[in-house]
Amino acid sequence: MKTNKLALSIFAATAMAASASALATDMYIDLGSNVYDDTVILPNSTQITGAAFDADTTTSIFTEFGFSQLLATSVYDATMGPIGLGTTFYDTNKTSDFVALGINPTISGTALDTITPVTLSQPLPGQVDVDNLSPLTDSDDVEGFGNTWQLTTEYFLNGVISASGPMYTSGSFTITFESLISASTFVALEASLTGSNIAGPNLDLFFEITSAADNFLYVKAPGSGFVDVFDMLASGGTPTIRLDTNVNPPLPQDYQLLALTDANGDVAVRQTTLDGTFVVNVPEPSSIAIFGAGLLALAGLRRKAK
Repeated sequence: MKTNKLALSIFAATAMAASASALATDMYIDLGSNVYDDTVILPNSTQITGAAFDADTTTSIFTEFGFSQLLATSVYDATMGPIGLGTTFYDTNKTSDFVALGINPTISGTALDTITPVTLSQPLPGQVDVDNLSPLTDSDDVEGFGNTWQLTTEYFLNGVISASGPMYTSGSFTITFESLISASTFVALEASLTGSNIAGPNLDLFFEITSAADNFLYVKAPGSGFVDVFDMLASGGTPTIRLDTNVNPPLPQDYQLLALTDANGDVAVRQTTLDGTFVVNVPEPSSIAIFGAGLLALAGLRRKAK
């Protein structure tokens, strides 16, 4: 019994150490090539070269990814009656989900209040992209961000309506790199939802990163230097994303909802636009080593107890 208590104590202590790291929001992106910085796309779509901000391949340090007018589409289950407390829903910006709902590319009708006209549409390119690497601007060292390359979002989130508003329970969030001067594209980050918090219109979503592009995003770890998110995952760390936005009103209103159907039956759909930010955090590197040591100690004690 003493051995079991000691083992649990070691495990709990190391788990606490692993989760106690402070937020680390300083970040930079390494494009691996200076071609994006050296190229400029003019308003008439002409490309010119020789205008590089500097000779390196990395952006300046920024602290947040910012977005504005992100199109948020919520699909509420209407098979059990009126939309309200306990209603399940999903949020999506995936083209295949819009097509399944008959939003291809738009659909119009009268809202559930039987008065208000509603038009739903697939998102425009400017409604799925990351708008800025805050607090950097176009005149800073952003390596051509927003001109020769961009980051786009894709998400699918499940949730349920609680007394205070939407509560998200599962889902995925993907950030994709897209070159605007070549056919290059790749997934920069993939993350899985772990929870949410809503207070008034303010909504926070929490994710654990499950995959990352190698040598792309570097985040400053607490008490250490910058680490590649890819390497952090490979070493057993758990980088996270916290997304901060506003949903107003938090609960859907009849004048916003259009009745449609999806593969599961009757639904009611609301669209709003969101402004906000998201940050990537990594645990302190030493906490990973401590956590690993704790697991080894726990395994050793179990062997001795046999």
